[in-house]
Amino acid sequence: MVCNLASEPQATSNRAPGNGYATVSQRASARIVGPVARPLRIAGTFAVFAGLVWPIQGAALAWAISGWVSGDMGRTGPAALIFVLGGVLRAGLNRRAGKWLFDAADQRITRERAALIGREARARTDAGSAEIAVLIVQKLPLLQPWITRYHVAMVRVAILPAVLLILAFWFSWVIGLIGTDR
Repeated sequence: MVCNLASEPQATSNRAPGNGYATVSQRASARIVGPVARPLRIAGTFAVFAGLVWPIQGAALAWAISGWVSGDMGRTGPAALIFVLGGVLRAGLNRRAGKWLFDAADQRITRERAALIGREARARTDAGSAEIAVLIVQKLPLLQPWITRYHVAMVRVAILPAVLLILAFWFSWVIGLIGTDR
């Protein structure tokens, strides 16, 4: 059965540039992400900025509630406007990130499909046409969720918690300690 998705030949060395030996997962990730790294970085940037809108919306809501408590109802309209505009901005940034991600996934799957068809057309293997068709039709599209969801989620998780923790410490060290307790 054919199971190599890469059009590049397998490297005989498992050495990673920085830390010794690369795992199979690291090599596969580099092989999948490498050709579409730029669109994934751009999408990750949009996703992080979309996540950074949440604190602004939270601040607007807190400002409105503090006005209600003090009897100032005049804050409600501006706070609602900030909250709604923040939601629209966040939705727009997420939409833009999704466009970059799905374009990158389609580009990568198309390249892999073309490379696989070209390689299998030239090679004499024991793999039947049905096995190759299954790989092309059913297995290659499984790259799409990894490219469109998991990679950008890893970027968000690497940046947003630290930023939110810094914001929490800015307002109160107690809130920051409670946030790091988990």
